[in-house]
Amino acid sequence: MKKNLARILIRPPNRPSQSAQSLRSALASSKLSRTGRVPRQYRYLLNWGNSSPIGTAPHVKVINPPEAIANAVNKTKAFQIWSGISTLNVPMYYIDTPPASFSGILLARTNGSSSGGDDIVVIREGDSIPNAPLYVEYIPKQIEYRVHVVNSKVIFVQQKKRRSDIEQDKDQKLIRSYNNGWVFCPLELDDVAEEVKDAAVHAVNGLGLHFGACDIVIHRDNSKPYVLECNTAPGIASPTLLAAYQKAFETWLM
Repeated sequence: MKKNLARILIRPPNRPSQSAQSLRSALASSKLSRTGRVPRQYRYLLNWGNSSPIGTAPHVKVINPPEAIANAVNKTKAFQIWSGISTLNVPMYYIDTPPASFSGILLARTNGSSSGGDDIVVIREGDSIPNAPLYVEYIPKQIEYRVHVVNSKVIFVQQKKRRSDIEQDKDQKLIRSYNNGWVFCPLELDDVAEEVKDAAVHAVNGLGLHFGACDIVIHRDNSKPYVLECNTAPGIASPTLLAAYQKAFETWLM
């Protein structure tokens, strides 16, 4: 199998990515110059979170086309696509301006394409409303997952948990990012409901992606899974997670 691994060429995102480098090493592949051509010995171009247009020769199959990544990165576009899929639940959301009479909590995505929660502003009743391209209803959570999907198969699941040594204010408890003291812990696939795994597969496929890592929460009140986000360049620093991606791509593309 090793002699065929060079058929996969990994295209990294427009920012430094340790995950792309790690995957390249695991697959014995090499990195594609963002302006270069794809040499003929490569059969697959694995696009790791890069939405910039590319031109490839007919012999190359692009894994995660740039336009599909652009759908995932644009939070508004992703929610619009998911809202049209009957098998998916998404939070209530508003484009441009929420109603003045909203109740509960809204999360304003002031950038609309950032990851990691850095662009999120928490809005409670009576707060002034900042300008944002997208406002999303806060879902009270039982549990939050990150579900990794490759080629319509769930390969790994993590649960987001709060670090015990971190003090959090009321907003940090809602915005579950690494900087706010939240980390992902691995789970056994059999310990996660099929409904959750199916939602992740439908969310990834619905965006036109071949792989992605979906953030899904279980609603505290109705126990249904709600899709929040799909990551096309997830962090895979964990050796077990990296190995899962390596095995999935080798099994599929080799």
